[in-house]
Amino acid sequence: MLNYIKEKILKKRLFPLINKGFKMKNIIIIWCVVLSALAVIGFGIKYYTKPDTSVENILQITKNTKFHETQPEAIPNIIDFIPGQTDFVLNTGSVENIYKQFSITETSVFGNPVKNLDNIKTTLGFNPLVIEDLENTGIDTRGDAGFCFNGLKLDKNDEQVNLFLYLPVNDVQKVKKALFNLVKEEFSDIEVFSQKGFTVYSKPDRSKKLYLIEKGNYLFIGINPGTDALNYAEALALTEKRLSDKDEFKTVVSKLVLSKDMFIYADFKNIIENNLEAIGENLKRSLKPGSSDISKSMDYLKNIQSGGGSADFSGKDFNFKGMIEFASDSYASGLIKDLRFDKDILLGISDNPLLLASWAVHTPSYYNMVLDFMPAADSRDYKIFLEHSKAVYDIDFEKHVIDNFAGNINLGIYDGMSINMMNYNLLLTLTIKNEKLFHETAEKFILNAPPRIKSMVRTANIGDNKAWIVSVFGMVQIFITTRDNNLVLTASKPLMEKALAGDMSKGFIVNIEDKNLADRLASNSSLLYLNFGELDKALNNFSAITAMMNKGKSINTSKVLNKLDYLLSTAEIKGNGAEFGFYIKTMFDKPFFQGMLELDKDL
Repeated sequence: MLNYIKEKILKKRLFPLINKGFKMKNIIIIWCVVLSALAVIGFGIKYYTKPDTSVENILQITKNTKFHETQPEAIPNIIDFIPGQTDFVLNTGSVENIYKQFSITETSVFGNPVKNLDNIKTTLGFNPLVIEDLENTGIDTRGDAGFCFNGLKLDKNDEQVNLFLYLPVNDVQKVKKALFNLVKEEFSDIEVFSQKGFTVYSKPDRSKKLYLIEKGNYLFIGINPGTDALNYAEALALTEKRLSDKDEFKTVVSKLVLSKDMFIYADFKNIIENNLEAIGENLKRSLKPGSSDISKSMDYLKNIQSGGGSADFSGKDFNFKGMIEFASDSYASGLIKDLRFDKDILLGISDNPLLLASWAVHTPSYYNMVLDFMPAADSRDYKIFLEHSKAVYDIDFEKHVIDNFAGNINLGIYDGMSINMMNYNLLLTLTIKNEKLFHETAEKFILNAPPRIKSMVRTANIGDNKAWIVSVFGMVQIFITTRDNNLVLTASKPLMEKALAGDMSKGFIVNIEDKNLADRLASNSSLLYLNFGELDKALNNFSAITAMMNKGKSINTSKVLNKLDYLLSTAEIKGNGAEFGFYIKTMFDKPFFQGMLELDKDL
C-alpha cells in the first residue's frame, strides 16, 4: 500500500501535475508529497540504520508497557468529517510540527535542496517552505493535515483513485483564491460553479475538475483531476455515514495507542475486493509454472479485513504500532493461533546479545499451506523424497520430523567483541515435542547415511548431554543436542556449554536496566532485536576488510552506531488479528528524524 502511494500516486499522479496538470507548484502538492513521505520514510527507517529488518516482525507495544512515556491521543477531530466509504486515511499532526520534524527550511526538505524553488516562488508569489508564508496564505499551520481516498483501482493501463488532500485553514477564501489563480494559469478558460454544497474548478469541457469542500476548519481538495471523484466528493460534503462510526475503524483504533504525529487506517477488504482481477494477474506472473491455482492465494488475501498504524517521532526515539485484523473464520488466522514461545535458552546466555530473533507458527496449518502452494513438479519431487526417507532411512518425515516440531524457532548472536571470520557466536533453537523421538530419528539417519555424510558426524558428551558434532568443509563445526524439548545448534563448543548451562535468572536479561525492554524480550511474541553497541564492536573486528573493499578508505561506523541504542520489533496475536510494532531507541539530543538526518551526513 505505501509503495503504491509512493510509486503510483506520488510519482505518477502528483509529480506530473507539478509540471503539466494544474501547474500545482504550490502548497497543495508540497504538502501531499510531505505527508506521503512521512509514511514512506517512517517505514523506511532501515535505510538509515542499516539493519535488515522486516516490517512483518515489528514491536508490540501495549498500553501497559510503553517504551517511552507517551499518553494515548484522542481520535483526531478531522475523522468526524471523513465518510464511512473511505478506504485509506493518513493523518499527521500540525503542519508546524512536520516542518520541524523533517527539517524543512526555506530551501530544503530533510536536507535535500528543493529543485526549481525560484520558479515555485514566482508562480505562487510566496515560499511554501516558510511557515509564515503559509499562514499568510490562509493555512492554519497548527492543525492536523493529511489525505484520504477511496475507489483505488489498479489497472495495467491506468490506475484510478479518488484522492483528497485536507488542510486546516484559518482563511479559506485566501486558500481558494490561491488555488484559483494556479488553475487559471494552466487553463485560459476556467469555469467555477457550486455543486451540492461544494466548489468545482473545471475546464469548459468538464474533462478535468478540482473539487473544493469546506468542512469545519478544513478544506478538502480533490487533487487527482484525471479521475472524476464526484461520488466521493458528495460523500465528503454530506458525511451522512462517518468513518468514526464504522465497526472496522473502531476495531483498529481500539487496538492502537494513538499518537499526534501520524495515524493510518486502511480498509484492506474493500481495497482487495476492488482489485481482485489485477492482483490475480500479478500473482499469475509471480508464481512458478505448475504452481497451485491462484484461487488459494486469493482466498488468503480475502481474509484480511482492515489495519492501521500510529507513529510517534517527536521525541528522540521512533515508535510505531500497527495491527491487521483477519476474518474470524479465516484460514490465515489459523496459521498464527495458539502459539507458544520458548525463549529460556535464548535469554539465558550471560553474554550480551548482538542480535536476537524469535518466530513461531502453528505447524500443522503452516505445513498444509506449504503443500497447497507447492508447484506440481515440486510436489512430485517432495513425494519422492518422502518415499526415499521411508525406504532408505526408515524415517517417516511427516510423522517423525514435521509433527515433532512445536513451531518456535529462536536465533541469537552474542558478544560482538569476539566475533571474527572463524567465530560467529551463533545459537539456534527449535522447539520439539519429543526429545526421545528426535534422538531416535537422528540415529536412524546417521546409521543409514552414505559414508561421506557419516564421516562428517561424530558424537561427544558436553556436560551430561550427548551431542553431535558436524564438520562442514573441514573448517566449520556445528554442535547439535537437545535440552528441555529444544533442539539446540551452535557454531562453537563454548557457546553450546553456555546454552546448556544457561538460566534466565542469571542470563544477560537480568542486567538490562530498561525493564520494559526486558519484559518485551521475554514476552510470548515474535521478536527481532538488534543491539547497535554490540554491532559496532563486531564491525570493528572487520575494519581492515571493509577498508580493503572500500579502496583503502576506512569507514568510521562507530560515529553513527554510538548514537543508536537498539532496534526492537515484535508481533503478537490477539483475537483475530496481529498487533505489531517497531521501535528504535537512540541517544539523540533532538527529535528522531533530525537526528537521523545528522547520521545520514555522517555515513
